[in-house]
Amino acid sequence: MRLRIVMILLLACFTVASVTLTGEAAAPAEPYHEIWITVGSAKEASELAGHGILVHEVADGVVRAWVPESTIGLLNRVGIGYRPVESPAELPESGKQSQLSYLSYDQMRFSLQNYHSLYPDITRLYTLGRSVEGREIWALLITVNPDVLEDKPAFKYVSTMHGDEPVGTPLMMQLIDRLLTGYMVDPRMTALVNETEIWIVPLMNPDGYERTPARIRRNANLVDLNRNFPVFPAEFTGFQFDGAPLRDAGREPETRHVMRWSAENSFVLSANIHTGALVVNYPYDDDGKGSAFSPTPDEDVFVHVSTVYAQNNPPMFASNQFENGITNGADWFKIDGGMQDWNYRYLGCMEVTLELSVSKSPPASQLAQLWENNEESLLAYMEQVHIGVRGIVTDADTGEPLYARVRVHDREQPVFTRPEVGNYHRLLLPGEYTLTFEAPFYLPRTVTGVVVEEGPATRLDVTLERDLSIVETPNLVGLTREAAEAALSQTGLALGAVTEQANAGTPRGTVLAQSVTPGTLVTVGSEIGITVSLGVVGVVAIRVKVAETQAPFTEAVLEVDPPWFSLNHAGNGLYNASAAPVGQYTITVVDAGPYQLPPPEVITVLPSAVVSRDIFLESLAGDINGDGAIDALDVQLVINAALGLDIGGFDADVNGDGVVNAVDVQIVINTALGISND
Repeated sequence: MRLRIVMILLLACFTVASVTLTGEAAAPAEPYHEIWITVGSAKEASELAGHGILVHEVADGVVRAWVPESTIGLLNRVGIGYRPVESPAELPESGKQSQLSYLSYDQMRFSLQNYHSLYPDITRLYTLGRSVEGREIWALLITVNPDVLEDKPAFKYVSTMHGDEPVGTPLMMQLIDRLLTGYMVDPRMTALVNETEIWIVPLMNPDGYERTPARIRRNANLVDLNRNFPVFPAEFTGFQFDGAPLRDAGREPETRHVMRWSAENSFVLSANIHTGALVVNYPYDDDGKGSAFSPTPDEDVFVHVSTVYAQNNPPMFASNQFENGITNGADWFKIDGGMQDWNYRYLGCMEVTLELSVSKSPPASQLAQLWENNEESLLAYMEQVHIGVRGIVTDADTGEPLYARVRVHDREQPVFTRPEVGNYHRLLLPGEYTLTFEAPFYLPRTVTGVVVEEGPATRLDVTLERDLSIVETPNLVGLTREAAEAALSQTGLALGAVTEQANAGTPRGTVLAQSVTPGTLVTVGSEIGITVSLGVVGVVAIRVKVAETQAPFTEAVLEVDPPWFSLNHAGNGLYNASAAPVGQYTITVVDAGPYQLPPPEVITVLPSAVVSRDIFLESLAGDINGDGAIDALDVQLVINAALGLDIGGFDADVNGDGVVNAVDVQIVINTALGISND
């Protein structure tokens, strides 16, 4: 029996690892089921406790446990008996109180999975990705209708990005318990869960937290995660809304996962949790002024939300070092690459840093008091996500939600709607404001006299009219030239300059590049240039000569059909193309000056081969004086020649029969009049 338990534990570990290795970031955790498992001894029962199996009752020969869905099938495979629990129940209350201790990473994970199993209607458990050493970074979503994006502000707590500052992890687990056990029991908890999208990451740096013999600040690569976010303005200058790149490449995996998760969700308010001081630290941490007071455009709001937290934590509010227990970050000390500045500058999410204990790692016996000091602060701060102005921005014609920028006049910092819902939540203090709403392809709209009062946010839904003078540049690359021109026409744009480029790997006529980046907003009627592939090519060399003298003719105009290349005069009567696509073409001389137009030439271009052809130009029949035109002078000359008069050496035998007579005269007259001589 013991061997089979070892096998099931190993298989369970393998299954969990295989799921998380192949899963995408933010993949939901699998469900748990409560079952009775048959065991042979107390020792075997204890061996089941762990590895994803949550044992919470032991009886004679059986244990009652929560088991991952994937593990149930493994029990069958190794022959361990089990049966479902007829009336599944929550874990005993004594198990819940264990949150106020320094849980191990595995204990935290099991507890999160258990909470999700107990409250499946209002929770979703996600992994944001793996740490350096392969531990999952877990995020628990708590909200009503967790699978549906709704008009609710998104809030997040992220704890323990420094592994040797562990207090936030048990406090976050206790906060999770408070919210879940209070739902539909405590009106305050019920309102928070119903009206807020709450995300909690109890442990951002699991490797530093789990390091033995002592926890460390940095991650397993010995990088400080709170110095690892993009630095403004050296590494980014714009908002995600405007297309500024995320710039997560090359960063630590823990940083990268949190950046991507934050960018995928429209967070309104946030806090990250530390120890080592007792203060609420708000942005900016760095605004290019060094360690000096560096306020944001939302200084008043940051002071307010920070004070709400501090004043509900008596030891923090009574600080002798920081007035009212709060400080501007750079005024305390400047840091580069911090998480709170990046959230605010790049995403428009207001974030503060909570320093909850002067001691970096106080003994577990103090955690109950720390929870008592911070419980009301954590809840009250979360509730601040509901102040200011809120609403939904939609298309005036279709009612579809819009991804829009919301600006408050006299404040440089905007916020942004959630694209899928169109909802925005702009934190503001009581007062009267002017707001402007902007979205690509839409006319901006300004609303004045928006009154914000104490309490819940003022509701302001807005519709925007489409700006018909602005269009988005379509992606033309990969289309044929004809399809690209049609796409531009449908969009209200025009085809600009067309250049050609040899490209053996792309079919002839395929668009390789365009002059304006796809997605760029341009005015209707703008021209978009393209580069078109010539495909596999060869070389064409055409020499044009005068038939009588063999002299090169340098003034000819040649056309190519189909027009996939052009023949350019290189001098001395040579007309060539160095990159002619493979295929068959008709070369036509459309202008031969004073000479007759020769018949078209058909050529075949082969890969990497040279096609050479000579084209000879004959004099015009009837152009007696050789001036390039057949007119009255030529008629007079041929008549004089027919009468035997001297015409200065010109040849008037137009039809070449050896005599100049009335036939030659008639040919010249007909040609001059444009009449066929056939």
